[in-house]
Amino acid sequence: LQGASLPNIHAAVNQYSHDHPSDPWILGRGWNAGGFAQLPGRLDLDAVESTRPVALTDHSGHNLWTNSAAILAAGITKSTPDPLGGKIVRDSSGQPTGMFLDAAKGLVVSKEPALTDDDREKYILAGQKMSLGVACTSMQGGPVTLEQAQAYVRLDQQGRLVQRAFLWGPLLAKDVDFQQWLAFAKGLPRDGKVQIAAFKGFADGTFATSTGALLAPYADNPNSSGTLYVAQDTMNNAVVRANRAGFPAAIHAIGDLAVRSALDAFEYSKQTLSHSLVNRVEHAVLVDPSDAQRFGALGVAASVQPVWVYSYASRSAFSLGPEVRVGAARVSNLYAWHALVAGGATMMFGSDLPSSDLYDPVTGLFSAISRQFQNGESFSPEQRVDADLAMAAYTTNPAVAIGWGDRIGKIAVGYEADLVLLDRDPRSGSKGLADNPMKQMWIAGTVVNP
Repeated sequence: LQGASLPNIHAAVNQYSHDHPSDPWILGRGWNAGGFAQLPGRLDLDAVESTRPVALTDHSGHNLWTNSAAILAAGITKSTPDPLGGKIVRDSSGQPTGMFLDAAKGLVVSKEPALTDDDREKYILAGQKMSLGVACTSMQGGPVTLEQAQAYVRLDQQGRLVQRAFLWGPLLAKDVDFQQWLAFAKGLPRDGKVQIAAFKGFADGTFATSTGALLAPYADNPNSSGTLYVAQDTMNNAVVRANRAGFPAAIHAIGDLAVRSALDAFEYSKQTLSHSLVNRVEHAVLVDPSDAQRFGALGVAASVQPVWVYSYASRSAFSLGPEVRVGAARVSNLYAWHALVAGGATMMFGSDLPSSDLYDPVTGLFSAISRQFQNGESFSPEQRVDADLAMAAYTTNPAVAIGWGDRIGKIAVGYEADLVLLDRDPRSGSKGLADNPMKQMWIAGTVVNP
């Protein structure tokens, strides 16, 4: 449903309902909250499907839009409390509207039909095809469930997993579940394509739904600053637990308050354990200048998505998106990549697929180097990064951060020969694989045909 308007979403749901009459639920993903003047709700979906539950995850993966049948199937009522780290959007009478933000979506997702092993494997292979198709020899991401991680291992054992999969477990898992993850991670063969590389948690939500946690209120919603999803002590202890076990922590942080909370947790762990692991802030969209200076001192990585800038058609489109949320006084702190570099952050670039419409790393390189929107207009050009640094952020730095810097991430004797041959140097101004196509790919020295 990416890029789809309400009429198109209606048409898609109606078509799927017609084509799959036996599916107990209708599930989908990709709609964008920024495309609606106000958040949609159950009545918008009831208009096209009122019998079977419909549950549509947004493009970010944080929020869920349902019809009335899904609310009923999940047993959610006016008296259902908001879960920690989430919000049930309610109407003036307190009834659920059908919009579930962040952790609240779990109230519905937990009632959806369970995935089978075949489902999981099918989805992993579909994602692998997409990722290999944009010249990625490895992926990192999560948090995944243990069942998903086991599906990756099965595919590897069957010889169907071609791409290396560096998966993240759940940072805030209960202790008994965390111990299961450690046992699973330690049982993986070092030469296998599946590894557990980190544990990920969430400090806040997104700008689109005003759930990103800010130091000062939203410019267009002065009654809200968002909220931290996890108490600082809880986050501190979770990071220490992961780091003590030998794994980096990755914390999703969109707003400047969430970034500060993540850095505080990493600082606490550093003081407690005195380790050399590379913890990371995922996204770091809005960073207070004083906090940009803390990354280097703490040995923290900024894992950001350069394609998010290029995804906007123009400066005016951007102004109607993140800029209107944070206001003119803070716009220079958005996507402040050069400031993070100056603060000593280890830079890591990615796409956040499937949350992004764009996931071509050559496009990401172009965005990081040029700071241009699709129509060529610039945004905060002082925040550009050097071309060689951008290349390292897509290759060497992520490998080093997960302890694989001696095996992958660069072309050198003795390395695994995970290579991609492009038509020309991607640092030369090409805007994507469409004008700089992939000629060949090798993983561990073996030719791969995506």
